[in-house]
Amino acid sequence: EEVFDIAIASLREGGEQGWMSLTFTPMGKAHWTYKRLVGERTDGTASELVHSHSRENPFLPPNFVDTITRQYGAGLLAQQELGGEFLDMGDTEWPASYFERPDFFYTADPKDARLRVAFYDGAGSPGSKIGDWHACSILSVTGDGHLWFDNRLWRGSQDQAADMLISICCEPGRLDACGIETNFGGDIMIPLLGYTAQKYKRPDLVGKWFGVPHVLKKEQRIRRLGTYLASGTIHVKDGPAGRETLRQGEQFPLCDHDDAWDAMDGARELASRLLSSA
Repeated sequence: EEVFDIAIASLREGGEQGWMSLTFTPMGKAHWTYKRLVGERTDGTASELVHSHSRENPFLPPNFVDTITRQYGAGLLAQQELGGEFLDMGDTEWPASYFERPDFFYTADPKDARLRVAFYDGAGSPGSKIGDWHACSILSVTGDGHLWFDNRLWRGSQDQAADMLISICCEPGRLDACGIETNFGGDIMIPLLGYTAQKYKRPDLVGKWFGVPHVLKKEQRIRRLGTYLASGTIHVKDGPAGRETLRQGEQFPLCDHDDAWDAMDGARELASRLLSSA
């Protein structure tokens, strides 16, 4: 939305008002694109909506839509991602008010953290959606019980993920524990991280990351964060990854991705185990 507001100021040519064409998948009626371009516009924006289904795209390969439909199922996600519909996300898990708090985002890291952990959830496991993120959530727990998440999201190979995780360990600030989801082959990251630490001449980081298997299904794990959202004790570091985290949370479980929140619950669970054993 910030880019849109800057871009519209450049829509001029030869002394005449210019125009802009936007092509995107709808993200629900709560998203700024609906409010500004489709819904009850109050800012003077003049727009015209051209709607089409993915089946109308002549450049998609044969059976593409049928293949993706089988992955999405017949629910609201398919209506949005394939049907191109602006949906009233009344079936999302959490109300919008959970994310509208002025302190949901933060910029300065808390200085009084009693515990600081990191948890990595890899992309590409069985059942993953196309374009899943690698997600690492760095959690600071303060004495008042608030959870401060600094999320890192990226796409790339496992080698790139190993480089990223080792670089996170080299950042200022202590990390009391670093966990990795080991389900679905995630445990192969453990020796890769050891190799990467040696490559960067950081033998002290060999063994820094350890495996943590999941028992519950992903949606069940993420739903555990609802209690903290309701109490206003979850805070997310602002930035591109933070904004993507917000998007995923607002639309869960209908969002196209939920990797940030899966990593966040992994970090929360790891911190909870450490605090209970202290």
